[in-house]
Amino acid sequence: MTYSKKNHLRSLNIMATYKKRGYKTKPIVEDTDVETVLEEPSVVDSATEEVFETLDETANKSEEWVAKNQKYIFTGVGVLVLILLAYIAYDRFVLQPKEIEASNLIYAAQKNYEKAETASIKERTTLLETALNGNDDAVGFTKIIEDYSGTQTAEVAKYYAGFSALELKDYSKAIEYLDDYNTDNAILNALAKGGVADAFSMLNEPQKALNYYQKALQETNNSFTSPKFLIKAAKTALSINETTKALNFLKQVENNYPETAKTKEFKTLLALVETKSL
Repeated sequence: MTYSKKNHLRSLNIMATYKKRGYKTKPIVEDTDVETVLEEPSVVDSATEEVFETLDETANKSEEWVAKNQKYIFTGVGVLVLILLAYIAYDRFVLQPKEIEASNLIYAAQKNYEKAETASIKERTTLLETALNGNDDAVGFTKIIEDYSGTQTAEVAKYYAGFSALELKDYSKAIEYLDDYNTDNAILNALAKGGVADAFSMLNEPQKALNYYQKALQETNNSFTSPKFLIKAAKTALSINETTKALNFLKQVENNYPETAKTKEFKTLLALVETKSL
């Protein structure tokens, strides 16, 4: 056997042994022309340069705009600062002292209103009129609303004034005060809207009354105000022959407020509405 054949057989034996032992051949990496790679232009570098050029142009334009309009910018900033300082000064030196003064004055009117709740009919009327309009010894709710507008105490006075007027059967004034009343307390807002509805009902304006009962219901869902206004809304809807609406209000009571649904008033009203809806 010649040398080349021997070498060839030896190579085959070595390869067989190599494969049998689980060795793997390494992939052959072809030579790369490094100089060619280095000389190729970079797409990423080109795009980055374009981005920076664009940013530079934008920055230059912004600087030019600021330089051109700096007088107006400084004037605008100055005006905003003056407005802020004026508000702070008004709050500290005008509104806060007014708030303290109003909160001291409203106490007497509130006491008269509270006394009226347990007084006889004659005394009740006198106490409510005093709470509303004041007398020589105490300031009434209306005076606080007029003289301390913008304070939280004036908002509280609107609530009391509205229900005082409602009790005194001055329904237009009740609507005026209660409709203008606003607070973060959803239950008080609901009661105020319900008071407006009651006033419209007494003025024989059932459609407006129904609208305000619905507004009261939109303010909050709770077991205190919701069942009461749902029943009032149902009665009002029934009075203008909106039977479907009336039944819907009562079904909400039945589904959500079982204690109210057990009452005789509710059961009688529900039976009436169901009969009319047939």
